Amino acid sequence: MTRFFKTIHYIFCMFFYFAGMAALLVLIGTIGPLWTVAAGLLIAVWRQRRATRKMQRLFERNWAVHPDVSDISPNLGKIMADLYARSGVDPEKYPLYDLRLCDKDRAEHEHAEDPENPENNDGVQKAVQALQRKSESYLAAVIYAGKPVLAVAAPLLAMLDDEEERAVLAHELVHLREKHIYTSYALTILCAAVIWAATLVRIAWFFAAGWEAAVYAGMAGISAGLLIVRWIRKKGHWGKTGGQWQQFKVFLTISCIVSVLVMAVFMPLYPLIFFTSFLMQIAAWTILRGRSRTSEYRADAGIVDLGANPLAMMTALRRLQYLHDDAAEKAGARRRLNAPTLRNRVRKNLYATHPPIDDRLTHLAKIARRHGYPEEDIRTAEYGSIEIDKTHSYPMWMIEYMRSQ
Repeated sequence: MTRFFKTIHYIFCMFFYFAGMAALLVLIGTIGPLWTVAAGLLIAVWRQRRATRKMQRLFERNWAVHPDVSDISPNLGKIMADLYARSGVDPEKYPLYDLRLCDKDRAEHEHAEDPENPENNDGVQKAVQALQRKSESYLAAVIYAGKPVLAVAAPLLAMLDDEEERAVLAHELVHLREKHIYTSYALTILCAAVIWAATLVRIAWFFAAGWEAAVYAGMAGISAGLLIVRWIRKKGHWGKTGGQWQQFKVFLTISCIVSVLVMAVFMPLYPLIFFTSFLMQIAAWTILRGRSRTSEYRADAGIVDLGANPLAMMTALRRLQYLHDDAAEKAGARRRLNAPTLRNRVRKNLYATHPPIDDRLTHLAKIARRHGYPEEDIRTAEYGSIEIDKTHSYPMWMIEYMRSQ
């Protein structure tokens, strides 16, 4: 009975997410011309299909099936055979893939900015870089590459023991069995449509005030943005070099604020339209990430049906949390990331694709109690010491990214 009500709750949540995204598109159509909604949908579908084709090309050229026996996971074949049998997922249709680049694409990645190699400018480089980074990370996921693809990076298999490996892979098989990737794909398109349509609404109203007003407001915003960036650079807050991304964000923010304020002189309603459409974009992101977190809780709850130990899932999550905290410490960002600020609360509870680790541990502990696991074992899994080999750590590019942010 509990499982039935949880399924009904999950279906209701999915309906709420899709209805919310559709409502945002309707609202955009009420505050702006209808062509902005149609254009937003067309752009979103085109960009998503383009990204999917890139990932599909990489998948067909790069990925290989994990061997049943290897140095990093000697029992992987046995674990997957049992999980496939319990889940009903076809192993021939959905084998477990490795994330790595073939020699050709690795060479293209290393020479991506070489003007003498025009074949590298085929628009696939961003996807190549994304795949390269996924292969270096501690990742297991169901990825859409024209079809659902079950994949796990080698570093994650090397870090986990057999029970933790079973729990993590069972989690991904629940995603695959319940087709979460399709709801994610559809909602991602709707989210992108809301973002593009809201942007087009702001542009349409900006020029509706007349070309003269648009030129005045635009030039005022650009001038103010350049002056502020130049002033901050003169103060040396970014150093003599670097900080380009931070400078661009400041420039864009100042330019938008000043342009909106100047446009208010010609069209008093424009600030209201601007910030309303901006809030709709935030709402779209919140709905998209909320769906992702709901699916993660759903997958955590389903691992027991596949014979996985929820306590092993808890220790696996704690290992991943340890690696994250270690990387944040190396980047000098741990105190800032863990500070009880509004920004961090919003990032963890609204914009994150996964629930906070502590919340997932609490959820898994309840599942373990419901299935009769001893309380002492649950406390050990949740609070006991975790040993991780020093060879395991986040790649340097991720640490540098944390530092830059």
